[in-house]
Amino acid sequence: MGKQHFLFCGDTASPQFVERIPFAALAIAITSDDWDHDWLIERAKTVIVFPESDLKEQLIEQLIKIFSTPRETVIFPWLPSKDMIKIAHKLKRQIFAGDPSLERCLEAIAQSKLTSEPF
Repeated sequence: MGKQHFLFCGDTASPQFVERIPFAALAIAITSDDWDHDWLIERAKTVIVFPESDLKEQLIEQLIKIFSTPRETVIFPWLPSKDMIKIAHKLKRQIFAGDPSLERCLEAIAQSKLTSEPF
């Protein structure tokens, strides 16, 4: 996506995703599912986890601004909001994101207005 981001449509606890993730300034995990993402602790300086029911786009933007700086990497192992990639891109962060739902991935791409290329 936009040659600076990576979006994975599939299981973000799988080696296919985890092995591509660089060390990041921030990981924001918003989930209502089981937790299989202990690897985040080793891949991000700051890991923030909260339930999907607490999701607000303004909160995502504030967390990104507080815990990272432009050009740093942010990890989203789930995409419960189609605006997450758009927000991080607007703030000039490099994004490594994924979601098991193809629909959520496609919505995030469309909302971000970035082009996608198969990896």
